[in-house]
Amino acid sequence: MTKKLGNSGAPQAGFENVGRPYLSGAAVPQDAEVQFTLPRASRYFEVTNTSATNNRLRVYLAASGSSNSVTNRHYKTLVPSASFGSYSAVQNIFVTSTDAAGDCEVYAELVDYVSGSAFDLTGSGISE
Repeated sequence: MTKKLGNSGAPQAGFENVGRPYLSGAAVPQDAEVQFTLPRASRYFEVTNTSATNNRLRVYLAASGSSNSVTNRHYKTLVPSASFGSYSAVQNIFVTSTDAAGDCEVYAELVDYVSGSAFDLTGSGISE
């Protein structure tokens, strides 16, 4: 008997444990924040700066304007063509542009948890 992808109720190695892909992108205006809200929690996510010029982007896991994320440098800066990826259960990713308007792409591997089940990311290293 041949098993099909997602046909088994029991966890198994291989394709049945892979996440669902999520792809998105956005233009990031200067001095503005773009929020990517994933439809499900991520197992892995990656943000790539696809800006054509020397525009640096910052990736946050908490909104930059509602916390100490900027003051305490809780972000990852990406130069053009650079990527930042993490095996983290997140549902929101925030991107700002530091120099001029820029562009980014987001890839995530989503897991089968209901929306809103990802950890509320706050605290030291995130928003304090």
